[in-house]
Amino acid sequence: MNAIVRLTLRRLVRGKALWLALGFAALPPVLAAALPSNAVGYAFEIEMLLYAVIPPLVVAGAIGEDLEERTATYLWSRPVARWTIVVGKLVALAPVVAAIDLASWAIAGALAGHGQPSLDALVAVAAGALAVSTLCAGIAALVPRHAMAVTIVYMLFDDMIGQIPARLQLFSVTHHAGRIVGIGEPVDATSIALVAIPAVWLALGLRRVRRLEV
Repeated sequence: MNAIVRLTLRRLVRGKALWLALGFAALPPVLAAALPSNAVGYAFEIEMLLYAVIPPLVVAGAIGEDLEERTATYLWSRPVARWTIVVGKLVALAPVVAAIDLASWAIAGALAGHGQPSLDALVAVAAGALAVSTLCAGIAALVPRHAMAVTIVYMLFDDMIGQIPARLQLFSVTHHAGRIVGIGEPVDATSIALVAIPAVWLALGLRRVRRLEV
C-alpha cells in the first residue's frame, strides 16, 4: 500500500486536480475579505459547499480514472488485495483534502475578523472532509466511468436535503458535518452518522472492486 500512496501523491502533484482544488478553496477567504462583517456568513456557506467539489475532484477523480482505464490492472495482478488500490488512494488523498479545507476555513475566519477557529472547529472540519472523501471513494469505485460528475451531483443533492427540516436530512453527510462544525444544531449522535454513511458507500465500492474482471 505504501507504493500506491506514494504513486498517488506524485500523480496528484503533477496533475491539475490539486491546483483546481486550491482555486476553489480560495473562494471563501476572498469572500470573507470582501464582504461586510454582517454578510460574512455567506463565505462560510460556500466553505461547506467545498465538500461538494474538492473531494469529488481530488478523490473520486483519481480512483475513477484508474479503475476505468485499468491502470490498476498491473497492481491487481500482483499478490496484493484489490481493496488496497482504493484504500491506498483514499489514505493518500483524504488528508490532502482535509488540509485544503482546514486552510481555507482558518484563513476565511481570520480575514472575517473572527480570529483563528477553535481546535474543536478545526477537528470538525477535518472530520467532515475525511468523511466526504471516504464517501466519494466508495461511489467512485461503484461508477468509475463518471466518478467525478456523479459524486459532485450526489454531494450537491446531499447538501440540498441537508437543508430540509425533516428526517430526510439525517441521511445527509454535509448536514451532520455542519452540525459538528457548529453551523447547525447541537451535536448528539451526529458523529456516528458521519462515520456510518461514508462507511456504507465505501463497503459497497470495495465489494464491487473485488468482483471486477482483470
